[in-house]
Amino acid sequence: MPIVTATAIGALALIAVLLSVIATVLPGYDAPSVSCGTSALTDIPPHYFELYQQAAARHGIPWTVLAAVGKAESDHGRGIGPGVTTGTNPAGAAGPMQFMPATWQSFGMDGDADGTKDIYDPADAIPAAASYLRHSGAPTRLDQALLRYNHDSAYVARVLRIADSYAAACPPLLVSGSERGSTAVAAASRWLGTPYSYGGGGTPTEGAASMAPPQG
Repeated sequence: MPIVTATAIGALALIAVLLSVIATVLPGYDAPSVSCGTSALTDIPPHYFELYQQAAARHGIPWTVLAAVGKAESDHGRGIGPGVTTGTNPAGAAGPMQFMPATWQSFGMDGDADGTKDIYDPADAIPAAASYLRHSGAPTRLDQALLRYNHDSAYVARVLRIADSYAAACPPLLVSGSERGSTAVAAASRWLGTPYSYGGGGTPTEGAASMAPPQG
């Protein structure tokens, strides 16, 4: 049997096994027909993207809203102003999700289970933000929750606009099942549109970008 043919058959067999595992572990899973657009994947760092997805699954908050808050507060940790990685901003807020010290005292979390609640660590700050938004009324009273997060109606409008843009770029997966299953599928969805490469390689962002239709 030619090597190419054997490789193709092996790949098809592997795909069949993976599909059967997904059907067993994630009942109710419907494969999405649309991949995430480059506007979201190129804007959100991969590590932050995963943390938003995980916190959303755990706390029942749309990941797009968490990502929009992270964008508005610190550009997903890339902000160069004071208070993002050290110190505080002029209002006294700190970290990538810009918590006030009193709020962090009540809602700070050790999201990565490293024994510390670090306001500057996105692995701690992002799930803490999700918990705080949930406590404040999200997702059913999202406007109220965002207004409590930042007492500025213009801020609320901006966050919702950003969330809508992320949602348009990355339609939600239809997943029912466990929290772990939802998180796994959400993370895997970042690879949708990535061309096959023997031996692997590349990143979800690079793969999705290479398959995206021309802009304009």
